[in-house]
Amino acid sequence: MKSVLFETERMRLIRPKSSDLAFFKKVYGDPQMMTHLGGAQSDSFILERFNECISHWKRFGHGYSIVLLKETGERIGIVSLAYETVEGKSRPDLGCMILPEFQQQGLALEATRAYMEYGFKTLNLDFISACHHQSHTASKRIVEELGFKCEGLVSYSYGGKTFQYMSWVKRKGI
Repeated sequence: MKSVLFETERMRLIRPKSSDLAFFKKVYGDPQMMTHLGGAQSDSFILERFNECISHWKRFGHGYSIVLLKETGERIGIVSLAYETVEGKSRPDLGCMILPEFQQQGLALEATRAYMEYGFKTLNLDFISACHHQSHTASKRIVEELGFKCEGLVSYSYGGKTFQYMSWVKRKGI
């Protein structure tokens, strides 16, 4: 399976490999990055999550992808289109975490738009969901910009904690 999933104007999205565990630790271990998911995660949780991400790729051929800047090759975040279980139902869920020093440059919107289009065109998904903490205004702006429609609050479990998140859905062709 190829390493580069696809490219955008400014980024490459690549399949994670075992050497990317350190980058996952950087993202998931950062309190600022994980503010809306209960704070910095433990090394054991990050390893478990990383292994789940690798397994998802093996099973589906997509999932959590490392985001690289084309210009420098620097790792700047993680974007995902992965099956997540929300309120007992598995659904294709779009997510993105961009390191603080690269935020507010439109990179999260560019990456999520590209992964959403990949999901509809290449994976032939009928719908894609997204969820975010109610106070995460940047995520709200992104899903609105992408044309997602709010479905209301859902309970979302992560890292042994349950949160109330806003749930959004975008249907193919709408």
